[in-house]
Formats: sequence, C-alpha cells, structure tokens
Amino acid sequence: MTVSSKSELRSKFKNIRNSIMQNQRVLKSKVISDKLIEIIRRKKYTNIFIYNSFSSEVMTGDIISKLVAEKINVYLPICNIHNETMKAAKYNSTDVYTENIYGIKESSNHFIEMPNRLDLIVAPGIVFDKKGNRIGYGKGYYDKFIKSLNYKPVIIGLCYSEQIYHEVLNADLHDEKMDMIITDMDIFICKR
Repeated sequence: MTVSSKSELRSKFKNIRNSIMQNQRVLKSKVISDKLIEIIRRKKYTNIFIYNSFSSEVMTGDIISKLVAEKINVYLPICNIHNETMKAAKYNSTDVYTENIYGIKESSNHFIEMPNRLDLIVAPGIVFDKKGNRIGYGKGYYDKFIKSLNYKPVIIGLCYSEQIYHEVLNADLHDEKMDMIITDMDIFICKR
C-alpha cells in the first residue's frame, strides 16, 4: 500500500470514527469493554498494557478501572516524542495524569516499571481489516514497542464496527498484526 493510500484510509476512517455520535460511542465502548474483560478473565492474564483513550477512540477508562479492581497489573504508554518510541508505566491511581502533545493523558511521574512479561497488549487504531492488519496514527509507536520486546504477547485491537475495512489492508514489513480484533458487533480471530 502506498503512503498516500494509507493516509487516505487514515483520513477517511478517522472521519468515520469521529462521526459516531458520543452516546453511541459510549454504548459501543461498553459492549467492547465487556468482551475484552471476559477474555482477560478467561485467559487469566495478569499484566495488561492498554492505551489511555482520547478523542473518539474506543473508551478504555472503565476497562482500566475494572482491571485494577480485580488486582490485575495495568500498564499505560508513555511516549517519547523525540524518537517516537514508548515505554510502559504501571498505572497508579494516585499519579497525576497530564496530556502529552497528542492530547493523550500520561502519568507525570514517568516512572517506568515494566514487568518481566506482558500477557496482553491492547492497541488502538484508526482502521483494521479482518486479517489483523491495522493502520494507526502513522508514527509507529505500537509497532516499535512490540518489536522491542524479546517475546510476543497477545495483541488485541479495539475498534468500532465502522472501523473495519472489508478488504485486506496491505501491511508494511514493520507493521505488527493483531491476534484478535474486538468490535461492538464481532470478535475477529486473526493469525499472525
């Protein structure tokens, strides 16, 4: 896929996602949240890396709260804008969270506490296909983070059903595929 067609899809699907009414995003996010929590419980995952939602993304606030209440370790991204990489910071409800330059809330503590092994990475995206390909925001933060690990955790993408592209997205070599995609309508099991 050419850069221009990737950016065209990114723009088109970002507009689609933004056009979903706020009350519908809340309802859809609840359905997606319930599905993800059930999978985490069933698989007995204990170390979860999950994005802190912003803008019109699938909302993760309730997911984070429920996981913490169940004594599951939650790690949130801290972005390094200079080299476009990210690290994992263990969630602490007493930390002060401030918006980074992208508008995403990050712990101002910036104490990086990475577990020996993450069981699951929950990734946002702008458009996904049913084979596990994903187009994110274009900086490659998640791809680089996943590649930096010396093991492959399970990777689940969250999106609204409107964000599923019904053709196959041509992935670049550096693009990490999802193992599963959860929407408000479906769960797609993808092969890496």
